[in-house]
Amino acid sequence: MFSSAAPIAGLRRVRRSKIPAATFIKPDGLDLCLSCWKEWMSRDDTDLGVKSQSTLRGDGDGYGTADTSQARRDNEIAEATDAMVRSLKSSHQWAIRRKCGITRGNVWNFPRLDYLNEVQDACAELEKKLRANVATRLLW
Repeated sequence: MFSSAAPIAGLRRVRRSKIPAATFIKPDGLDLCLSCWKEWMSRDDTDLGVKSQSTLRGDGDGYGTADTSQARRDNEIAEATDAMVRSLKSSHQWAIRRKCGITRGNVWNFPRLDYLNEVQDACAELEKKLRANVATRLLW
């Protein structure tokens, strides 16, 4: 084997203190909820009939594949976000929709309200509701 006295050509020792620690930046819960919601809202769901069981079949475990379980989780997040957005007052709903690019056109329908103030208030209110929701509270 290798002895500690004979270094391998081309390799050198690095002190542990010089190795950068891996950093993980947790994504913002509100941004994650809104991105799932935006994708969910943009889907053209023309298959309104009975879903086939082929999407639920996996590798013999009966729970589907990792992709189907992730899609199911994203749908849960999107549906919860949609319910929370619909519970906001209309100016906040419009501000969130405009922020996500879901509105038809880019017109602000509330001329007496400042859009930037409304979107900040709407995001704060929506985050408070999503933190209390069963489906989305683990994202924070």
